Amino acid sequence: MTVGATSLDDAVSAVDLHLSFGATPALRGADLTLAAGEVLALMGPSGSGKSTLLYCLAGILRPDRGEVRVLGRPTADLTERSRSELRLRTMGFVLQGGELVPELTISENVALPLQLLGTSHRESVERAAAMLETVGLGGAGARRTGAVSGGEAQRAAVARALVHEPEIVLADEPTGALDTVNGEQVLDLLLTTARARGASVLLVTHDHRVAAHADRVAVMRDGALVPERTT
Repeated sequence: MTVGATSLDDAVSAVDLHLSFGATPALRGADLTLAAGEVLALMGPSGSGKSTLLYCLAGILRPDRGEVRVLGRPTADLTERSRSELRLRTMGFVLQGGELVPELTISENVALPLQLLGTSHRESVERAAAMLETVGLGGAGARRTGAVSGGEAQRAAVARALVHEPEIVLADEPTGALDTVNGEQVLDLLLTTARARGASVLLVTHDHRVAAHADRVAVMRDGALVPERTT
């Protein structure tokens, strides 16, 4: 599917997004479509607007102009609370530093999305434990985030992003803070698990090795998507 073409089956889409921070434009008519079940890599130089676009898709930032749809639903008229609820129910996030809560154990971090969704404590703990087994951290649930390596923390972040089985996973430089070996392992876990669950994945990355794992690559420059070319 070409940039800007949308359908009701898309996981998330942006059409003609504009956003400025003061006098500085960050998005200049950005169009992006993430199809259901697709892994899309979004590349571009620093300052091109990749992360800003991701935060608009997630409903964290509200564009000045343009339309965002999540699972076919326009989000422009949703309240802040409704956008937060939609984000919690439909999306999982993996950020460069993992962003785990340091006061919680690894298991408590992974169970957090489930508890925010109202899942019982017992079920949350059980599902978190099963997800930690999936990512190879079965014995680390009781440890604090400061007692695990960077690779283990990022595995835990993947587990937290996927434990509530979201339809959409947004990953912003998910391997950027890791060495090559740990980065490959974390990326493989993320994509293998997401694909097995039918989730759509948007990978924001500078790394061509990461982008090579995607089904499709889109490129941003100066706040807009570069037209895709078929070779």
